[in-house]
Amino acid sequence: MHHHRNVIARSVLCAVAIILFGVGISPAADLAAGSSVSVKGSEALEKLRFLHGQWERRDGEDELTEYWSAPSGDSITGVFRWLKNGKTWMYELLTITAEGDRIVFRLRHFSAPGLIPWEKESDSALAYTLSSLGEGEAVFEDPARAFPRRFIFRKVGDDGLMVRFDGVRNGQPTAQEFSYTRKRFAE
Repeated sequence: MHHHRNVIARSVLCAVAIILFGVGISPAADLAAGSSVSVKGSEALEKLRFLHGQWERRDGEDELTEYWSAPSGDSITGVFRWLKNGKTWMYELLTITAEGDRIVFRLRHFSAPGLIPWEKESDSALAYTLSSLGEGEAVFEDPARAFPRRFIFRKVGDDGLMVRFDGVRNGQPTAQEFSYTRKRFAE
């Protein structure tokens, strides 16, 4: 059983690598002018190491799973899957990259089945610049975007991760928050 889970995890990471090179997520997407944290790339990525691992959340019939790689080179890579009633509803491809004097979080949504990019993201990934970095917490923002305008990643204890995104939708402040638990694998 544990071997089967490890095979699945490795398969997902291989798929992420294929997607990264196949759909061309690149730093070409223009970012809105806004505040950003100027930190040496490798130092900032190392502070984001708390994201590394597999994170899970169950909410009724919904099962959410998020995987983050360890920082390596100039990036961290992640993938997200949302199951509704046992069927995959959507995927996200996630990257955090050091680009010059800034750190950029990008995500791209795909419908299932077929890995079809969401229409509003068909030309490029959503991009957010690191605006705040503390011990176990990172905030990424795109002030030009109404929703989501900001993403917050926060370590909660030893085995928890909170992901919050907020902004303005239909003229009203709106936020969504997801609490995940680290999935541990037997060695």
